[in-house]
Amino acid sequence: MKRNLYVALGDSITAGYGAPHPHATFVYQVSQFAHEQGLADHTMIVAQNGWTSGDLWKAVNVIGEAVWKQTNMITLMTGGNDLRRLLRRFYLPISGPAITPAVIDRVSAEFTYNMNLLCNFIYKRNIPYVIVTTVYNPIPHFPIAVAAFDRLNTVIRKLAEAYRFTVSDVFAGFQNREHQLIEGYRNGKFEDLALPFRRPIHPNHAGHARIAEVIKKSLRSMAPPLP
Repeated sequence: MKRNLYVALGDSITAGYGAPHPHATFVYQVSQFAHEQGLADHTMIVAQNGWTSGDLWKAVNVIGEAVWKQTNMITLMTGGNDLRRLLRRFYLPISGPAITPAVIDRVSAEFTYNMNLLCNFIYKRNIPYVIVTTVYNPIPHFPIAVAAFDRLNTVIRKLAEAYRFTVSDVFAGFQNREHQLIEGYRNGKFEDLALPFRRPIHPNHAGHARIAEVIKKSLRSMAPPLP
């Protein structure tokens, strides 16, 4: 069976939130590039708004093996919602107890566990092109968030290295440019997330394009040149 499928795994960003139209999503742009490079002719998106790494792991497990046998390329972007649920405790006190080092350790351990399951699952299926992305921080002026996202991205890089996957550093691509790349970006502080609508979380048009460029750069380093 020919491998000609691109599977995009993730959450709301992978699902296209923040993009002004379907052709502006990073997945669409990456899929076009994959087609041009002869890497994939079809795309399958496995992503929903609000999904954590645990939700994504559950979703991956219900996909039939026939799909994975056709998969030539994967992008995996997850973890942002794991941390956003943690940070929500600051602006929604009823959602749980205050953030403590023990709580952060627990969230980090859960993410590490789920991310390892995802990576191991993908590794066992011998998919030729696997891109694992880091995640950007939508509130870079909140010290707890800075430390938490740094910790999460360290886990992502270490697991990707362990499984010999390619890392696309979306975090670095957004760093110091959050105001240009995040829809509704205001001050980069946790108070911004307390707004009832238009929370500055998702990438805007330029943000999706930036993610796509970071991923395409990684693919160029992996894919053999066209004849």
